[in-house]
Amino acid sequence: MEYEEEEMGCADSQDDYVTRDTKSVYEEAAVLVRFALPLGISHASGQLYDITDQIILGRLGTDFLAGAASAFIWTSLIDSVLFATIEQLTTLCSQAWGAGNYPLVGEWLHLWLVASSLLALPAMIARWYTQFILFSFFGLSETVSELAGSYARIRQFSVPFDVVYLCAKAYLCSQGIVTPSMNIELILSVLTLPPHTPLCSHWSWD
Repeated sequence: MEYEEEEMGCADSQDDYVTRDTKSVYEEAAVLVRFALPLGISHASGQLYDITDQIILGRLGTDFLAGAASAFIWTSLIDSVLFATIEQLTTLCSQAWGAGNYPLVGEWLHLWLVASSLLALPAMIARWYTQFILFSFFGLSETVSELAGSYARIRQFSVPFDVVYLCAKAYLCSQGIVTPSMNIELILSVLTLPPHTPLCSHWSWD
């Protein structure tokens, strides 16, 4: 009986899973890198969008750059609640997937899409009043507050798409599927660079 329990504990149910005794340290490291590397590249590619914005706005003037930076700080505070909620979907779906309850994985996704969409509404409203909040409560100048409000209102239309994308990303990551999100981020990063190239040149506004 003890032998059977020990044998079951060492058994490898799937080749991609890291188990207690059946894989070496190098094999375990390879599995972890295969999951972590695409996620890291995906995150780094996502940061390229904001860097590109800062480059463009920095060439337009300090007021534009200050407005975008102020709006980014304010909206990051709002988005942290929304995105932190979405990140919990990975935990719930992973537990359901590991337990073999595959229908529950889809149910968690549907529930989180609805809940995140509801949370996105106050986030979008807060973005709409960015100018008023920064000018009235944070003491920013009228010019910078107005530019920050314009920047935040334009970017608020991406919130519903971010919710759907991040929920789908968490759903796939819970099943060990991480390459599609990396490919999407890389493709979008490449597509955003050509339109911004002429805007970064002096002849665009000189």
